[in-house]
Amino acid sequence: MFGNSDLERVLKSINLRPGKANGKFRWVVDLRAIGKGRKFFKNEKEAKEFRDSIESEIWKYGMLQTLTPDERFDTFQALDYLPKGVSLAEAAKFAGKYLKLKCSENISLEESVSQFLQEKVNEGLSIDYTRTMKIRLEKFIQAFPDGFKTINKHTLTQFKNNLTGAKKTQSNQCSVVKTFLRWASEKGFIEPFKNWDFLRVRVPAKHRIEIFSPGELRRLLAFCPESMIPAFVIAAFAGIRTAEIQRLDWADIREDYIIVGAHASKVQERRIVQIPENLKEWLNEYRSTGPIVKTRSGNYFNFLSKRSGIPWKRNALRHSWFSYKLALTSDVAAVAFEGGNSANMIFRNYREVVTKDVAERWFGIFPGDFINKSDSLIAI
Repeated sequence: MFGNSDLERVLKSINLRPGKANGKFRWVVDLRAIGKGRKFFKNEKEAKEFRDSIESEIWKYGMLQTLTPDERFDTFQALDYLPKGVSLAEAAKFAGKYLKLKCSENISLEESVSQFLQEKVNEGLSIDYTRTMKIRLEKFIQAFPDGFKTINKHTLTQFKNNLTGAKKTQSNQCSVVKTFLRWASEKGFIEPFKNWDFLRVRVPAKHRIEIFSPGELRRLLAFCPESMIPAFVIAAFAGIRTAEIQRLDWADIREDYIIVGAHASKVQERRIVQIPENLKEWLNEYRSTGPIVKTRSGNYFNFLSKRSGIPWKRNALRHSWFSYKLALTSDVAAVAFEGGNSANMIFRNYREVVTKDVAERWFGIFPGDFINKSDSLIAI
């Protein structure tokens, strides 16, 4: 409710002054502060009488005066319906939430997912990330053909328990669903859950971090098709993520550093990665224009593994770079920045202990160590 000071402030805003309407002199009562516009009168007496009547109504009914007669009637009727101790504002808030949910029955799950994804694109999320979200949410839509009305804690738990594949894959699926449902609850499509832990998938502890030895890297390079070499050496000697390399252009490769723009970065933050001497020679040897990765092939690592006889190790090029770079520089902060990660994450997920002399051998692999033969290299 409004206090006396609030009402006095409103009353002071009701301005009576001389003015003009249609070119004629008139007295004006300005009620725009209370949403009523302006009233014009032929003489000051009529204007004052009108203003006084408005002020009297405001003192009597408070800001209800700004409502229409029908709105005032509805307000008083609503107050009669309320239990003792419940304010009209509390009741309106509760009713608003209910009506929002009622209205959400008219929007399909497919439409809401489309809205959600479009908002993510507008926020600047990468195309690859939104594409992955779309694939995971399509599975979610299929699991709930009747839309929001069947989504509750019990059915969501069933959905989680029915997921197949690796635990990490299940965790990623539930993470996307959780993000979408949080958004949907903010839009009023579903009731928010007090706790979202029931959608959490426990992922077993990771196995020991695997890296390539300098000898293994030499053999992989020896059997690597030339079209793949730029991306391969950037991953090995600059530690840039595969998905980020796929979004890089040759224009991002400068003389002494690589610019990983926000559009390419996994965490959407621009960073600069120094180019070591051996990588500089590799890039000068294969420099081109346009995208670094001309065509994408999801199984080229498996192809390279079979061709070279070296078992492929997941994320091993990036893990190797972190491990050898730290051994070479001992500068955790600098390596973390270049790698686009925190120091804690490096020690937890990426680093294997190696010696400085082995690190020097890793960054001592130059294109001059190989000769061209058809579409691949042969180590000298």
